[in-house]
Amino acid sequence: MGVRKLTRAELPELQTFLATPADPPLALALLSDAQTAWFEGGLRRSVLELAICTEVMVKRRFFAKDTAAGAAFDYMEDKAKVSIRVLDLIDAVAEEAFGASYKKQESSWFQKIDYLFRCRNKIAHRGELSFRDDLGRKVSVDAPQVAEWWCAVANLKDWLESCNPAIT
Repeated sequence: MGVRKLTRAELPELQTFLATPADPPLALALLSDAQTAWFEGGLRRSVLELAICTEVMVKRRFFAKDTAAGAAFDYMEDKAKVSIRVLDLIDAVAEEAFGASYKKQESSWFQKIDYLFRCRNKIAHRGELSFRDDLGRKVSVDAPQVAEWWCAVANLKDWLESCNPAIT
């Protein structure tokens, strides 16, 4: 879950941050909140935070806030005229925009993101910490499963940051 021991070499950087703290980007704050919820045993909240984090990361990567595309997307989304799944964005849309598909390049991580959203939907609609896998079997979610999803979201974050728009 991204936790590592603080080293002596990192102490000056920590002291600088503590002296002048800055608000992290929203996606990073949500990822941290998901981690905190996991450590506190709040698995449903952790799943919800991970899914929201993923949506924020992906949609901001495709529809940057201070761009015409971002403004147009926000307007259309606010008017309920557009709805696009995160999974579509990181697959076919990413391939068109960046020349790379997360689903094709990172298929096992992609499946974890898919299952994360399936579980998020069960939580949001039924309050259940479960999902149905690709074979239709009901899967009860536990802490190790949510930890894997946290790693999948962290992997997706790195992948999105590495994507450059395709040059045509």
